[in-house]
Amino acid sequence: MDQAENSIGPTADSLSADLDERREMPRCAVDVPVTLVVLSQGSMMIGRMTELSLGGCRVLLPKVPLRDAKAAVECTFKIRCSGFRLGGIVDWVQDNLVRVQFTTMSSRTRDDLVEVLCDVELENNARALASAQPAAKLSAAKTLVSAAPPQPNVTAAEKASSPAPLAPPVAAPPMPAAQNHPPAHPNRGRDRRIAHRCGVDTSAIIDLVKVGSKLQGHILDLSVGGCRIRTLEKFPVGIYTRIETEFKLHGLPFRLGGVIQAIHNRDTVGIRFLDMSARKKDQVAELVAELDEVDKSPGAENKEQGTGNRE
Repeated sequence: MDQAENSIGPTADSLSADLDERREMPRCAVDVPVTLVVLSQGSMMIGRMTELSLGGCRVLLPKVPLRDAKAAVECTFKIRCSGFRLGGIVDWVQDNLVRVQFTTMSSRTRDDLVEVLCDVELENNARALASAQPAAKLSAAKTLVSAAPPQPNVTAAEKASSPAPLAPPVAAPPMPAAQNHPPAHPNRGRDRRIAHRCGVDTSAIIDLVKVGSKLQGHILDLSVGGCRIRTLEKFPVGIYTRIETEFKLHGLPFRLGGVIQAIHNRDTVGIRFLDMSARKKDQVAELVAELDEVDKSPGAENKEQGTGNRE
């Protein structure tokens, strides 16, 4: 993958600030194979990646790695049908575990990695919730059993004199449910990324669900999969944060749930819509199509040409 194209941070100061910001991003638990190449020696090691974030990763190697502090390396791995080749430096080694800090990456690579991390974080949260539900049910069952009144003691004579209980009716076996699930498309995430975006300029509210606060801003562009918003103040939280976006376009009010997918600068964020109903998705798709027709109309072209002549 091209590391030089549209790289983030043209100066040393901005690069350092970007690295500091990415180091603070949360790490996601993963389990994928990775190839680690030590550039100074040209040696290659194959291991398992155990953690991944926008700023770096942790790799478990089958043998004790080279203990060269700040060694330049290259990590190659594939996760959720997306391949990555990222340069970095080794900043921490313990036994067979290596921590790598990613260095310069292109904006396109950063966006791809952010989307993958969002998907992984959502899957990890869903898996943790699913594993917690059986434990909660077991605890509730134990509570009910302990709260049940004690059964009276029954003598053998009373048991013999009592009528035998009727056998419960035999229920017919349930019919198997029809399996009609469409196969998961490997390029689902990439299709959302390349969804057509239309430039808009309308006020919006970002509701930080867990924090309980709201931010005012303006939507800069909109697609079926998400939008980009510039806030009136510095954005206070990081990526993977669950939010709700409120805005109004063409007289239609929208309130869409989503997650922060990218932070472009201190007041501009990219939002990816999540858990959209079919009705809301159709409404957003129709709105984007209308905005696209307006942009392509002859009046819009003449307006742009007139603006260019005035300039």
